[in-house]
Amino acid sequence: MHCVIAIPCFRESKRLPLFLDSLCRELVGAPFQTSILIVDDGSGYPEDVALGSVTDEFRRKYPQLIAEPIFLKPNRGKGGAVYAAWNAAASNSAPELLCFVDADGAVPATEVRRLIGELLEDKEHRWDALFGSRIKLLGKTVHRRISRHYTGRVFATFVSVITGLEIYDSQCGLKVIRRDAFCAIASRLKENRYAFDVELTLLLLKNRFRIRETPIDWAEVPGSKVNLLKDSIRMFSDVIRIWRRWGAA
Repeated sequence: MHCVIAIPCFRESKRLPLFLDSLCRELVGAPFQTSILIVDDGSGYPEDVALGSVTDEFRRKYPQLIAEPIFLKPNRGKGGAVYAAWNAAASNSAPELLCFVDADGAVPATEVRRLIGELLEDKEHRWDALFGSRIKLLGKTVHRRISRHYTGRVFATFVSVITGLEIYDSQCGLKVIRRDAFCAIASRLKENRYAFDVELTLLLLKNRFRIRETPIDWAEVPGSKVNLLKDSIRMFSDVIRIWRRWGAA
């Protein structure tokens, strides 16, 4: 197995099918082997049933791609869902890479395939992880509400000041990492909610793993469950807790 792709889902039965269809069609012809692991993050009834139906449908259509889903109870947070999938994959198989991508389809399936392919082709292991970044470079397009853009820039600046991380977009919903790099730090990862990306990045760099941010196409999809005010305050608090736990980069 070359790569296991985790898709964390919290009440995503309506947005997931369109993205999952495009992702499966993109990966069927890929020159590497992938397994898609959908994780329901304690959505509760009837959403968990609806997501189970979606997963069953795609497992029939793409049995070589869609793995048995994981249903978590209670809700653990986005990071908890990603780590549940990555830990299961790392213990039950030996994938070379681990990936996660958001369920909403904001990241095109072509970009998922591209980043996985680029890291697999890096035979000299110059990079241990590739992180998607919502930045308009190299011909990439990014479409998002101006309020979300500025909130993201404020948060990114705060992360850099507090933790010393020189990263443009820690929260982008596409990341690919070598399994060995993840396993080296997995036992120390404590954050399970929206700021989990910050701790993941910080511990990778502290352990001398190499990360490259890669500009990707990205387009906001209606239906986000992120509350800009409430969740932003929570994320700022989480970053301070991460800094107190691990210090600066």
